[in-house]
Amino acid sequence: MWKKALGDAEQQALKVFARNYRQLLLTPPLKDCVILGIDPGFRHGCKYAFISALGIILNTGVFYLPQVNHCAKQDNTAINQLISFAVDARCEKIGIGNGTACRETECFIASLINSGAFRPYEVQYWCEGASPHDQRSSHGLYFSIVDESGASKYSISPEAVSDMPQLDPCLRSAVSIARRLQDPLSEYVKIDPGHVGVGMYQVRRDFLPMRLIWSCHLVLIFKHDISDRLLREALNSVAEECVSFVGVDVNTCSKSILCHVAGLNKRQAQEIINYREKKGPFVCREQLLAVPSIGPFTHQQCIGFLRVFCNERFNPEPMPVVAECSRKRKVTGDAKWSKSKKSKLSYAVDVFDRTAVHPESYGVAEKLLASIGMQKSDMFSDELRQKLKHLVIAIIVFLAFEKPLFKKDVISVSNVRVGDVLTGRVKNVTDFGVFVDAGLEFSGLVPISKMKNREFTVCF
Repeated sequence: MWKKALGDAEQQALKVFARNYRQLLLTPPLKDCVILGIDPGFRHGCKYAFISALGIILNTGVFYLPQVNHCAKQDNTAINQLISFAVDARCEKIGIGNGTACRETECFIASLINSGAFRPYEVQYWCEGASPHDQRSSHGLYFSIVDESGASKYSISPEAVSDMPQLDPCLRSAVSIARRLQDPLSEYVKIDPGHVGVGMYQVRRDFLPMRLIWSCHLVLIFKHDISDRLLREALNSVAEECVSFVGVDVNTCSKSILCHVAGLNKRQAQEIINYREKKGPFVCREQLLAVPSIGPFTHQQCIGFLRVFCNERFNPEPMPVVAECSRKRKVTGDAKWSKSKKSKLSYAVDVFDRTAVHPESYGVAEKLLASIGMQKSDMFSDELRQKLKHLVIAIIVFLAFEKPLFKKDVISVSNVRVGDVLTGRVKNVTDFGVFVDAGLEFSGLVPISKMKNREFTVCF
């Protein structure tokens, strides 16, 4: 009995970790703006970093909070430098880590904003996971923090050293906070899933006499009690699912996020990065076949999750682009097999490469466009967006509402007998059962014990 309860508790804990981790990774990104990330602190000061709209580090530094006693004699040079650079770089958003000195830093930044220190630009600091309209105050500001769990661990990791070799580990944490605000998915996949602060875990094990606590016939299990192998497998699977769901820009993504694309391993991800650095940005999905270790099968498995967005930046007009292939591989049906080690193949920009449509379905996509009077060249046009918007609304109008229940005659509790079979609609789901509307005076409860071999999930 103990072994079974322990196994059930471990599986439930893994589900909680996975659900919370998925929600964290799918936090909406904040694009197209310069962001200031602040890692607050007392003794060692507040570390800050500015990043561009592309995630490039623009400036870093340290300032001390004036209201802290041991910093009362400091000058305001560092703070003035921060304000000056924020104005020059047109910084619009600020993310503050939720660690030590978080509230003091928040009050200090709020005082700077309210005093107009950042004018003429209206600087705001963002509420993670909320829309701007929900968080706007009377002064037009967003008040909240960025979760900095795992930032310190990441700052001393080999990946962080490779990515930011010139920075002090403390400043790397500030960069990580800013990037979490800009693109949560790309940044959180760099961090060990066990350090992101999601799931059920205890801060100190010695606070409790037992690692496992019985409560209502359930075992509460903590992160430190779960097998590291099982935890990593579950969370890595969630990361792969989220990355594949969102898609990856093959020309701007890092190795850490590319490793989580379904169908690719670490070696293949590194080969893609090496090819991109040596040959320049990819022109189309077909060009990935020229990357060493990317064969036809791997290409077929991963290509639907990879996007090529750089076409409009490097080639504004769709046109054939000649790229060099370093392997003896037949890329297209029209390309001739070359016996030389290096051959030049012509790659054409394809607008579908920016979408989630798999190359095998490009023909079907073109037919769908033709059915509404559009062409491939109309992709991403305002006219197509409007047509699709009307189509989606028309579908949602019918799907958003549940179908009515039809009955042959009037029934009530008084004429229901044991053995009667009723149809109904589930109105509410709880941990102990579901409430079903069967057309009676009130909803009936179906206990969880009566739903054997069926798994139900309560979603909030």
